[in-house]
Amino acid sequence: MENELQRTEAIERYLRRGIIPKQRSLVSKNGIFLPTRMSDCIFAKCREYPLQNLITRETTGSLKNKVPFRYSNITLDWVEEGESFPLANFELGGKEFIFNKAGGIIKISENLFLDSYFNVQDFISTSFGHALGEELEKVFIAGDANKKPAGFIHDCSKVDASGPNITTIDIQRVFTTLKTKYIENASWLVSQKVFFDLDVLADDNGNKLMSPGSSEADGYLLGKPVHITFMPEYNPLSFGDYSYYKALDKPLELKRLNELFVVEGFIGFRLVYFADGKLLDSDAIVTLEI
Repeated sequence: MENELQRTEAIERYLRRGIIPKQRSLVSKNGIFLPTRMSDCIFAKCREYPLQNLITRETTGSLKNKVPFRYSNITLDWVEEGESFPLANFELGGKEFIFNKAGGIIKISENLFLDSYFNVQDFISTSFGHALGEELEKVFIAGDANKKPAGFIHDCSKVDASGPNITTIDIQRVFTTLKTKYIENASWLVSQKVFFDLDVLADDNGNKLMSPGSSEADGYLLGKPVHITFMPEYNPLSFGDYSYYKALDKPLELKRLNELFVVEGFIGFRLVYFADGKLLDSDAIVTLEI
């Protein structure tokens, strides 16, 4: 029975020398399945982008390209002991997740593979982690669902801004539009430009709306964390509980490209990632629309 050490050694031989692992569990349609350590490293880099820490992510081993996510409404009733709960007319809701394919290629000089001190697994994981994290942050916010996931701004609640410049009234309207049950875990996502605009806003008594940040947030607006990220110009600010945005993905796959760049003195590696994302509750997030 294979152990983690054997799997790690097999992956290292594949990355450095192109030897396909004997373990069938490691071999995929697009090369190899990344071992847990490399996948964890990649997603750790992804979590350097704020939204990636706030959403709900789940990995599936499904071979299907479409996965339905169906659920019913919940009804609660008070009954006497021994009395049956009445059966309600359950209203089914849900989304269909369609796996979109993303990928990228990195070239590494052949000379590095001769250096036993060069940690090829860490280098590949770190490089792809930064690139994947930035792409997922952008697409989970504003993706247009054309060969990619749909960003939350297309399905969430919206508040129209009072003008081209964000005002205190705009912030208060966004805050009060979010329903009470989402407030506890709510936070703000803002563009870099809007972050500095918010710093000058104050209430009627002259008290600033935003307070200094911490290790967990860039600032606090009306007591809730503020995170700077890639919010689009027309929806530069959002507030809500982003755990209601669900990302469903498949295990990461990597292929060694032995010959594509050999004349240049490089070895190529192609990362393949299948994922989709949906906002499951449109009331959970509110954006300001300009």
